[in-house]
Amino acid sequence: WYQQVLRLVPNSDLVRSFIIDVTERRQVEESLQQHNEYLAALHATTLGLMSRLDVSELLQDIVGRAGQLLGTPHGFMYLLEPGQEEIEQKVGLGIFASGIGYRLKRDQGLSGRVWQSGQPLVVADYDAWAHRSPELARGLVETIAAVPLKSGQQVVGTIGMAYDAESERAFGDAEVELLNRFAQLASLALDNAQLFTQTQEQARRLALLSQMGEQLNRSTDLVKIFDIAAEKIRHILAADHADVALLNEARDGVQIITLDGEAGASRQGAKLPLQGSGFEQVILENQSIVHSAVQVADSLPNLCTQMNVPLLAGGQTIGSLNLTCNRPHAFNEHERNIVLQLASLLSSAIENTRLFEENVQGRAEAEEQARRLALLNEMGRQMSLAGSQDDIFKVVTEFTPQIVPADRVSVAMLTGT
Repeated sequence: WYQQVLRLVPNSDLVRSFIIDVTERRQVEESLQQHNEYLAALHATTLGLMSRLDVSELLQDIVGRAGQLLGTPHGFMYLLEPGQEEIEQKVGLGIFASGIGYRLKRDQGLSGRVWQSGQPLVVADYDAWAHRSPELARGLVETIAAVPLKSGQQVVGTIGMAYDAESERAFGDAEVELLNRFAQLASLALDNAQLFTQTQEQARRLALLSQMGEQLNRSTDLVKIFDIAAEKIRHILAADHADVALLNEARDGVQIITLDGEAGASRQGAKLPLQGSGFEQVILENQSIVHSAVQVADSLPNLCTQMNVPLLAGGQTIGSLNLTCNRPHAFNEHERNIVLQLASLLSSAIENTRLFEENVQGRAEAEEQARRLALLNEMGRQMSLAGSQDDIFKVVTEFTPQIVPADRVSVAMLTGT
């Protein structure tokens, strides 16, 4: 119609300028409308974050709004779970709705390649693409694009959109940039949810740690102390095994006290010489140690992570608290602090128990000494009242077994020759 108007109107230069001006205005209006819609999505996302909206609903809303601005109902989002080797589709709209739960490895499919490279990727003819996912039937997607979701410098997922065969649209730089903006919104939502979850988890752990401290302070029985520690540690830390290595009085050996299982379980473990036990360094050098690649057993290929923390009481090391995760695990700063606090609580409880036992033993010894002295005084009094030698011997044989440990008492008299 542009060329027809130029042929019909004599002053074609004026018409050409008018048409160009109208076209530019329309482009500006479309750009402003798109920007306003993006700001509305940003506002809705911010409100969702402030109101602690369910993160899955928030992510689905982000993908839906991106699709509205890009003019397509077909969108998806893949996320990487911590410690996993695959990304999983968490959101699917349009033709991707049936793919929720589908997993991809690095370099597998569009999202797998974006995950690997950390860069946006656009495929103009998806059916002809050599790396297409076999899970998506042919003839559904014409052109597709995905961009990475990042937390800091780490790729934690992807967000993508697709145009079907009936659409005349394609992904250019402007569309990819818009998709990148929505990826930033999704990353913000994920970071906020992770921070909120971490804060809740830290508060839960600290509350359990406080409960453990209160229970330990009320207990003077060593078995009960280890029962309390076993019950709480299972809920405070993601450790598969926990034990305490207690030094003996000679400080040349340790006894292993397991902290696994239910209360009342047998916890007395092996007695080992300190040298060669694996606890020498943490006990003798009084330092925490983390082994991040330890063989669980010779028969098993899996690697585990171990953390050993010294137990300190009265200015000296009395043993170590030992935790094992049957998988590679990086103890973060919060977890390390929790383990140090656990070790401190256990050390204090063990020392208090020992002091209590010493006090009880001291009182028992004092009471026993007082009893013996009373019996000795009574024996002397009755001997002074005895009227004959036989009466004296009778008193001696009666009181002596009560004063000193003896099963039989006899008196031998030296006779004159």
